[in-house]
Amino acid sequence: MQCLAPTLQGGLAAMVYAEGGRLGVYQTQAMARLLSGGLGDSMHSSDMRGLTRKLLNALPATHHLRASRLHEADIAMGSDVGLVDLILHAQDRAYTVPQFEDLARSAGMRLISFALPSRYNVLPHIHDEQLRGTVSRLSWLQRAAFAESFLGNMTKHTAFMVKAANPVQLPVPGDVSVVPHLRTFCPAKLAAEAVEQGAVQLSPHPPLASSIVALMDGRHSRQEILATLLKENPHLESRQIETQVDTVFWVMRECSAFNYEKVPGDKPLPFNEQQPNCKFDTFWNS
Repeated sequence: MQCLAPTLQGGLAAMVYAEGGRLGVYQTQAMARLLSGGLGDSMHSSDMRGLTRKLLNALPATHHLRASRLHEADIAMGSDVGLVDLILHAQDRAYTVPQFEDLARSAGMRLISFALPSRYNVLPHIHDEQLRGTVSRLSWLQRAAFAESFLGNMTKHTAFMVKAANPVQLPVPGDVSVVPHLRTFCPAKLAAEAVEQGAVQLSPHPPLASSIVALMDGRHSRQEILATLLKENPHLESRQIETQVDTVFWVMRECSAFNYEKVPGDKPLPFNEQQPNCKFDTFWNS
């Protein structure tokens, strides 16, 4: 990261492992190192891989790796590549949110947002007013640090960062000039059809949802979307349409980008936005 920072002109997306959700992984890695010493063989040897599989099969239900169920897919892969990457990796470092922040700062950068901001919002889980109020008064990074400890199931952190001196702020979805751009790996019109047909369930699901999604193609500003919908629905008041647009922008926020520049009208869609099947859950938190 320190090597990249001097030449960075815009922003950087970075992913690191998170500490809390990988507790069972690191417990198992520690046992694997002990077994490697007892076996007198390298961590990546065939015998060591076989012994590690036996260790995984022997783990009790109380072990964090089993109890958390956060790594079932990795374990079920059954491949040597997956086994080495999860348990026998030579270099595996996890970060808490404060440590991730320190890492960025050490490279002369600053975090501006997490890729999945709702993962770091614990308020829906807290009902005590005093506790909610206290958490709400924390800075956004303090709230993120609180969230990872509160939830205990985060296995990675993905964040966007810029140079520390860069004053840029995140685009605001409520700004009339913001340009929403779906990241569903398919054209916006195809995504709109999926919404209309119920292939993806939006909650809440306003009546104009599919029409709004069709215009989230990186070529229409919020103001233009509102104007188009008002023209197509003259029986609705502008405020009614705005409320529906706000709702869809919020529901689709984690599979969309919000920019202040449009995709040029004569520029074809990139290959990864022309797929025949939309992927709404790639960025959403399950």
